[in-house]
Amino acid sequence: MKLFEIFKKKSFPPLVCRPADIIDFFQECLNIGAPEASFEIEYKKQVYPLGISSDYTQQKGFFDIKFYLDTQEFDTLEDFCANAKLQNQLFMNLETIKILRDLDYGDPRNNILLEKREIKKG
Repeated sequence: MKLFEIFKKKSFPPLVCRPADIIDFFQECLNIGAPEASFEIEYKKQVYPLGISSDYTQQKGFFDIKFYLDTQEFDTLEDFCANAKLQNQLFMNLETIKILRDLDYGDPRNNILLEKREIKKG
């Protein structure tokens, strides 16, 4: 088995945070000029993709930035915050979000901002 395949199958303890923490992380990605993030989240025992995607060329840099949640796409972070929904619930109104994996790095705790804001039980 290839190393990448092992990495993809590795399981990590979920990281629980607030939707506002994820928005702060997205804003940090925009601020540093790296609008790329891909998560796998769980809500009511269903798994969904969540993140930022963009295109890149050496001439333009990053462009065509999209924020996504499941099959929904938004052109701005403000639009995402105002309209993104999970199971007919506004994303920003959810109490907590369970991040199962960072699809780029595996363990969601590799994101320092999210790791610092993790809601820990006990």
